[in-house]
Amino acid sequence: MTALNEPTRRRRWPRRALVVLLFAVLVGGPAYLFRGTLQNEWAVWQFRRAAAADDPELPQYRDRLLARDENADLAARLADDPDPKVRAAAVDALLAGQPSAAKRAGGDRPAGGDPVRSWRKSDHDAVERLLRDGDETVRRKALLAVAGRDTAHAFGEQLTETLKTGAAEERSAVAAHLAHWNGSVLIEVIGDANQPDAVRVAAMRGLDTYGAGAIVGRETVLKSALVSALGSESPEVRRTAVTALRYAADSSHVWLDLLCNDRQKDQHPLVLRTWIDALSNEDAHGRHWAETHDAWHQNSASALRCAVTGHVMCESAVTQIRYLERSPPIAEAAAMTDRGGPVGRAFDVQLNRLGNVLSVLSAVRWHCTTFETPPTLTGRLPNEAPTGAPPARSLHAYVFQQAKPIWEWCLKHEGAYVTRFLTAKSVVRNYGANPAANPTTARPLSAVLVELLLTRAEFDRLRTQYEPK
Repeated sequence: MTALNEPTRRRRWPRRALVVLLFAVLVGGPAYLFRGTLQNEWAVWQFRRAAAADDPELPQYRDRLLARDENADLAARLADDPDPKVRAAAVDALLAGQPSAAKRAGGDRPAGGDPVRSWRKSDHDAVERLLRDGDETVRRKALLAVAGRDTAHAFGEQLTETLKTGAAEERSAVAAHLAHWNGSVLIEVIGDANQPDAVRVAAMRGLDTYGAGAIVGRETVLKSALVSALGSESPEVRRTAVTALRYAADSSHVWLDLLCNDRQKDQHPLVLRTWIDALSNEDAHGRHWAETHDAWHQNSASALRCAVTGHVMCESAVTQIRYLERSPPIAEAAAMTDRGGPVGRAFDVQLNRLGNVLSVLSAVRWHCTTFETPPTLTGRLPNEAPTGAPPARSLHAYVFQQAKPIWEWCLKHEGAYVTRFLTAKSVVRNYGANPAANPTTARPLSAVLVELLLTRAEFDRLRTQYEPK
């Protein structure tokens, strides 16, 4: 029987091969044709599984997903997943290509143009849905992630609505990033006494994080909002408002008011540090030096206010001198050779610091020589330890002693800082001078001291008059 059936078995192999080949064509052909779709679905499945299981390797699966997502809207699909863990993970995937917001200087304005332009529509719509997600964890993650991106203004309507109706934590998350994309709303939140304290604090601290680029042109309005915050019952709101004033206009006058108010004694150390730090570290385009001189001049007949402002200016000038001493004087020739480079920029900073220092000496000399009968300074100043009986003293003697080490430093370096660009007209403020014609050749610091009436003879005269006997 075996021999008779053997030929029949051999004839079945071609049929089986044909079946296998047909099956391979029917199954493998479509798989080959749709291999991209299958790989996409595999990437989605892996990402979903990792997100739902809190897999620590989720970032790897996210990268694989994004590598397949160029035209497939895979991340956008995940924004509608029934699992909130997956939707929360989709936030990172959707915002992976959006740069984080960076700090901008006061003169840098936010980028213009269409904020939605850098978003694919499907991704933009998916993020909008996540910002309104019914799950609190998902929604807060989306709010925080979006608010910290450079294109947060693409979702301005949803973020602003959160500041009005969201929970306190959600408002704080948005407020902390307002300074980089919406200065108007930032100022509104700071000045709104109905906002939770944590929200106002977050908004003010955002200025330290992102700089003042978004409030350029609104500095005076910002000051009004911060003054309102200074009236809060919350100590933290008041303290944060004190430090945020460095970004506002006319801050020196507000700081001076606080320092001369006995009811604000708990704030005095912070106000002094903030004001002095603002002057000590201000760049060449700052306004605090000019405003502080305004406060000094306007209050020159008030012993307390004049003494406080004089102390702040002198302490700031001492810090400017410390900065100058960190490196040798930069030669004018080297700066002109590297005008747009680091040497040229450092030379500009050097000129600015020298001008600030000289402006303080000019103010003190003017006060000591103009007021024949200055008011008597009574009581202790905010910078003085509250021990013993309050002394009565000459206002002139006090401000001269504050300025004395600064003047001595300038006289010691009168042969240095040779340049034609430092003149009585170039300092931030002078209070009487005998300026020469615009110099055509470089000259040392001593020439500027002569222009500003800050000669060695004048220093000796005032020292004889106001040096403690």
